[in-house]
Formats: sequence, C-alpha cells, structure tokens
Amino acid sequence: MDLVKFVALLLMLQDSVNAHKSLVMAHLVHRHGARSPIYFFPNNQYVNQWPVDPGMLTKIGMNMTYRLGEFLKKRYIVESGFINESYVQKEIYIRSSDESRCLQSAETELAGLFPPIGYQVWNKDINWQPIPIHSVPFDSDPVLRPDETNCPRLKEILHQLTLKPEYVKKEHDNQNFLKVLSDYTGMKVDFTNIWIIDDVFKCEAAQGFSPPKWYKDIEMQLLDIGSWVFLYQYKNADDELGRLLGGTLLDWINTNMRNFKTKRSYDKLYKLSIFSGTYKPTHNNKTRLFSS
Repeated sequence: MDLVKFVALLLMLQDSVNAHKSLVMAHLVHRHGARSPIYFFPNNQYVNQWPVDPGMLTKIGMNMTYRLGEFLKKRYIVESGFINESYVQKEIYIRSSDESRCLQSAETELAGLFPPIGYQVWNKDINWQPIPIHSVPFDSDPVLRPDETNCPRLKEILHQLTLKPEYVKKEHDNQNFLKVLSDYTGMKVDFTNIWIIDDVFKCEAAQGFSPPKWYKDIEMQLLDIGSWVFLYQYKNADDELGRLLGGTLLDWINTNMRNFKTKRSYDKLYKLSIFSGTYKPTHNNKTRLFSS
C-alpha cells in the first residue's frame, strides 16, 4: 500500500470513528514548532540576531507546540474522554527524534496536554510535570530518521534520483536563477542546497523579521523551485523508496492496530502514541533533496 492510500485509509477510519464514537487507539505524527535557521547564507542580515542557537526551537515554536498539546487535551480528554486527564504511563507513549527541536517540541506539547492535577502537583509554583520522552540516536532510528541510518540502498536510490533527466534538465534550465541567488546570498546555490535559502526566509518570517529588498524579486521563483525540489523525490518514489523512508513507522502503527484487534486489550499496547520528528538536512550531502 503506498503512502497516499495509507493516509486516505486513516482519514476514512477517522471519519468512521467520529461517526460511531468508538476510538480505541490513536497514533499522532508531527514535526517540531518554529525554529531558527539551521544554516545561514553568508550575506544574511540577521545571522547574529537570533536569541537561540541554529536549529533550536524559538519561543514562537514553543507556543505552537504548547497549543498543540492543549488541542490534543481538548480532543482526546475533554471532548471524548479517550485518555485520562491525569498522565497515566500505560496509556500514552511519546517518542521523539534525537534532535533538540523535536525533544523541545514534545516537552512543550506535553506541558499543554498534561498539566499536573491532584497528586501529580509536585510544586505548587510550577504548572508542569516531568513525562518520559523516548528517543534513540538518529543514526540508529529507522522509525523517525530513516534517511540518517546506515542504509546504502536508500542513499543509492536518492542519488540515482539526482541523475534522472528530468532533474538534470530542471537544474540546467534554472542556472541563471541559481546564479542570481548565488550573487544575492554570497554562496554557490544549486539544487542540493537551495532549501537553505528558502528555509532561512521561512524561519525569519515566523520570527517577524523583514526580508531584504531583493527578496521580493526572487520570492515566487524561489518558492516554485524550492517546492519542486522538495516534492521531486516523493513524486518519483516507488514502493521500495516508500518502504525505506516510511515503512518502519507505518509498520509500527499497523502492528499496534493489528495486535489490539487480535487481543482486544491494551496489554503491552498504548491507547495514544505520539511521534515528534523531523528530517536533518546536511549542507554538503549531495543526495539530500529536502529540507527540515
């Protein structure tokens, strides 16, 4: 089953759940909140004005994921009673990619989802409680970081995509634009690192920074090409690439659902599983086609 069909099936199951009020298990997968840029191009005007280190969650990002936690509390506790209002370890499992912004996002999300009540209030001045977040090193994490694990076949497939005529032609046809971007940014821009430019401006917009005057001249073309490069691998994905990039996570979800269907109990299963993840772009990785 390909990813699109799987997502469509999940949506149909969600509609069925909403209609019959019979939710028995949920798996939530999300990315981190707003962050600072991971890399800066040399001519960036705000490189020294960020209050956090590169790639870290900002206050805006923390508030985003905190509100996500409040939304989940409303949906799964207040409105449906699906999980307990107090944090119950056997009901919920939280796993994060081994990346600071993902761990931060999971932490602030849980602060909104499970503010301490009753016996869980351990300090009356702190409306927060420590909740376990599970993680493994990203190079050993095929669930949330398959692109960072030691998988020669995945690296080979991603590299082969950059050799396809469609990709080569697209990059060749946009050499003039890439040259303009290089002149503006002070770095040599190609399809392996154009995401850095787009990412910087998205992060700055979320932070409330105004772009330089030249950005307006290239904005639409940058968005168009950046989106094309980002989506290229997914448009060209076959079953093998789909299995390597997302198969382990989908298998985890599928196995949990099948086990519950067989056992009809939560023995060694969780009602709610939350996955906080991201991709980790690498500046000099020539097989990297996508941003974080």
